Amino acid sequence: MFIKNTALIVPTRNRPKYLRNLLIQIKKLNFNQIIIVDSSDIINKLYVKKICKKYSVELFDSLPSTSHQRNIGLNKAKKTNKFIMF
Repeated sequence: MFIKNTALIVPTRNRPKYLRNLLIQIKKLNFNQIIIVDSSDIINKLYVKKICKKYSVELFDSLPSTSHQRNIGLNKAKKTNKFIMF
């Protein structure tokens, strides 16, 4: 199936509430790999870490730039997946 060979990369910044709701829905789809690339401030970063740990999602820190965040996720995901979604 398409989703089983696909990595999903989600760049985010200061949105832990929305990230939690997103992960609840995404986990139902059974992606091969879900990568969150976060550039939040210190307070929100703690919440994002807890959320990612709870939903067993890979988390990487980044500078606040969407294109930089996508590149980080792409470098982590392209080694093990056939398809990549942002």
